[in-house]
Amino acid sequence: MTMLERASPYKEISRRRSSSLVMHQVVERADERLDQQSEPNWNSSWVNSKGAWAIHIVIIIALKILFNSVPWVSQEVGWTLTNLSYMAVGSYLMFHYVRGIPFEFNAGAFDDLVMWEQIDNEAQYTPTKKWLTFVPILL
Repeated sequence: MTMLERASPYKEISRRRSSSLVMHQVVERADERLDQQSEPNWNSSWVNSKGAWAIHIVIIIALKILFNSVPWVSQEVGWTLTNLSYMAVGSYLMFHYVRGIPFEFNAGAFDDLVMWEQIDNEAQYTPTKKWLTFVPILL
């Protein structure tokens, strides 16, 4: 035991970090479920609207044109930068990183959900989620 450890009046009580990738998530209460379904979620309802699927293709084409306009960028590097830009900003940050919604109209019912979970009321394998999974794979 070092001098610093003996001199400290506080004993360090901490657990070692687990290397597990499994995250414990608290199950939502029934009242939170009712709050989520009481009004439409304006944060994620645009994903199912007209033209929302096509905008992904437009963004990819615009990024490709932007990166190809730089003189030192080859075709291969242009596609790589397009892929990284679309995946980092468009997919990861927008759909998987930011939690909650920017407006408060439902008493915090969506505060613990990322955008991906808010789409189609957390239903899996919907056409929208299939499209949003297919586009990066195709890219």
